[in-house]
Amino acid sequence: MQTLIVGAGNLGINVAYSLLKRGDSVIVTTRNDEKRKKLREQLSPFGKVSYLFADPGTDFGVTDMFRKAEEIGGKIDNLIVTVGGYAVDSIRKPVHFGEMLESHLEIPLSILKYFEGYANEKASAVFISSIQSIYTSSWAAVSYLLGKSSLNKLVEVAAAQLLERDIRVNAVAPSSIENVFMPGRDWRSTRKLGRLLTPPEDIAEVVAFLCSPAGEWINGVVIPLDGGNRFSHASD
Repeated sequence: MQTLIVGAGNLGINVAYSLLKRGDSVIVTTRNDEKRKKLREQLSPFGKVSYLFADPGTDFGVTDMFRKAEEIGGKIDNLIVTVGGYAVDSIRKPVHFGEMLESHLEIPLSILKYFEGYANEKASAVFISSIQSIYTSSWAAVSYLLGKSSLNKLVEVAAAQLLERDIRVNAVAPSSIENVFMPGRDWRSTRKLGRLLTPPEDIAEVVAFLCSPAGEWINGVVIPLDGGNRFSHASD
């Protein structure tokens, strides 16, 4: 399978590693050369991985990204978008509204707008939402919550509109993500149900499932991935 991962942060690297282990050809985007060098050191030992410079913040940047990805590996089977960001603000001072809306709605919408032109039949797109957009326990980030909630609705609408192309669109909604990349570690032994931090490997496993034949009947959903952490707030 040919997989394009947009975003080379901690989660993107862990998803790339998971897909490389199963034999996917992976392309990872980055915005700077230092990051590309680090990615090469981290991921190249595990399989066929390519790197390209991309800025998905504009329509030109998105189409240029897809064109370069197609030149590297042909049509795309799986698109995984991990770009995002977090910021705290309030309804009285929503100072991060534009930034959060761009990261969590405008960029994903632009990516989906052009994806079908570069996608194989039965392609899959997976986005990263947040458990806070479904089960809110912290109300201190209004712009972030609005951005992620908008992304959730975009996933549903895009899945409906791309049905005729046999392109699936889904998202996963983790809680806070542990910032670690340690290939081969026993990550299952590090976690406990209800804990706030989610190991990135848990998220990568579900993303990989959504991008596999076993996940072909899952479409237009946002899957909570918090290990039940939301229940720890039930009596707050």
